[in-house]
Amino acid sequence: RKYQIDTPAMNMTPAPPSVQAAIASAASTVSEAPASVALAAPTPPTEPSPWQKFTVRMGVSELVIAAIHSGRKDAVSAAYGAALTCGAKPTEAIVLKQVGAMSRGDSDAKAREMAAAVLQALSSLQNSCGSVDSMQSAAELRRVGLDGTLGWQIQSASFAKGGGDSSRYHQAVVELLSNPQADPQSFDQWLNVSLWSRTSFGQNAAFESLNQRHLVEDLVYAKFFPDEPEDSFRKTSRCAVTFKCPSFYALSAQQRNSAAAMADQLEGAIRSQRWGVIFGG
Repeated sequence: RKYQIDTPAMNMTPAPPSVQAAIASAASTVSEAPASVALAAPTPPTEPSPWQKFTVRMGVSELVIAAIHSGRKDAVSAAYGAALTCGAKPTEAIVLKQVGAMSRGDSDAKAREMAAAVLQALSSLQNSCGSVDSMQSAAELRRVGLDGTLGWQIQSASFAKGGGDSSRYHQAVVELLSNPQADPQSFDQWLNVSLWSRTSFGQNAAFESLNQRHLVEDLVYAKFFPDEPEDSFRKTSRCAVTFKCPSFYALSAQQRNSAAAMADQLEGAIRSQRWGVIFGG
């Protein structure tokens, strides 16, 4: 059976209830925050974004504080993404239930192995998150310009009344893809969410397994950020929160080759700025 990724409802691995609740709560809290102030200029290419080097050995609270003091767009995006992820952490019970549902048809040993990997990632994530208050962090980041980041603009345009603001969405995505290094967290967010639900490239993508789509996300991100640490916050949270653990994708060589070809095509379109490949038309 082939999976046609053509609706927002199919664009993600089923999220745990904690993820959905955290996102809804964050949106509500941030919408009540005071208006933002102007942000600093984008990060120079010689100065890596905090998101590129942020690992689970570092504290999210410190990342948020640094972003508030600097006001840099990439730092604010990184801090907001990390804080929201902390608020979306699943419980151990949810992990076991979700892994059990995803492992139907696999051996008990395979299911236990995946559960252990996810729980280990979750433990590392919890250490990094500490006692950070996701909603308070979101409100504080709004005051230093969260709604001026490309990730926030893309998100708000995607969920505008009437099915979204296509023109505003297109403009924000083109700006983001013209220089992914300026805001890697927003780039990662786009790869994981609206690429599949808001672009013709994603909507027309057909997969035999949704894990192929997850592999495309991994490969494209790695093409632009090849030096990402193995214990990065991004990699760890993908496994712990959305259960996207590469070692358990269980893809055939043909499926992996197909995903690699799609990743090459998307990378080429971004680097050559052939936006028609992504948006159609």
